[in-house]
Amino acid sequence: MIGLRVFDVSNPLAPVETGTYVIPDGCYRVALAGTLAYLAAGSNGVRIVDISTPSAPTHVATYGTRGFPRDVHVVGQTVYIADNTQGLLVLDVSNPASPKEVGSYAAASPAFGVWAVGTTAYIAAYTGGLYIIDTADPAGPTLLSNYWTAGQPNRVTVVDGVAYIADYTGGLQIVDVKTPTAPTLLGSYRDTARPITDVRVDGTTAYAAAISGYNVGVLFIDVSDVTAPVPLVSFDTDGHATALQGVGSAVYVADYGLRVLNATFVTRTNPPATAAPTPVPTPLPTPIPTPVPTPVPSPVPTPEPTPVPSPVPTPI
Repeated sequence: MIGLRVFDVSNPLAPVETGTYVIPDGCYRVALAGTLAYLAAGSNGVRIVDISTPSAPTHVATYGTRGFPRDVHVVGQTVYIADNTQGLLVLDVSNPASPKEVGSYAAASPAFGVWAVGTTAYIAAYTGGLYIIDTADPAGPTLLSNYWTAGQPNRVTVVDGVAYIADYTGGLQIVDVKTPTAPTLLGSYRDTARPITDVRVDGTTAYAAAISGYNVGVLFIDVSDVTAPVPLVSFDTDGHATALQGVGSAVYVADYGLRVLNATFVTRTNPPATAAPTPVPTPLPTPIPTPVPTPVPSPVPTPEPTPVPSPVPTPI
């Protein structure tokens, strides 16, 4: 089984394999820093490989952990390892040929995924949610908070204070981690037929590796509104997509080899309906009141004179 395969992707439409580095049992994840590749290689520990000559990757060092490295993330000269049952492992690689363990944090659940920003590490713990850990003192990492998700966290990516969690049966969980001691849920997307195993974010699009039956493909999800993520399109790969990375319009997928997807034409398939503006009622013209005619007073009848009786003649 090949551990690391190096491709020339100067033309993403026609990637060319340039070199390989063999590990007996393969590797789970790779992180790049300059001309060095750091491999989370399971039972083979952490491998550091020089890829300055892509056609001939060369071994630099191996660090055997107490656990089973599943994921790796590099910040400067510090390497963070998701070491399965051993939790978080912190290595100093200021001398890549001689990596040194400087600290660790034993999570209560197997650590499957890791991400780090500055001096904060994020652990996707399969049955324990998201662990947020302060590594300002690498020799003594301390827990800031533990956020329980709806499913089983496999991987995590953090961008601008927002954590995107591949939560397996819980789908994609989006959590505000700007205040590390009080993470809060922003939104989520869940397709019960497609558990999500990995996620990366580029701009306003999340790329997620998802399982559907025996096939695994890539879901494109619009996260421009993190409170209401919208699925755009999916692509079923031929193999088993286990990891991915978006760069510009290309999405690189580890799929029993390398598969490159063109995301240029990914758009909303069902754009949310734009609410129609509330119509402003046209005021009805004020009716002109019909004038009420002023009643003409009835003429007072002139009284007829009372007739004066004729005088009765006096008899002679």
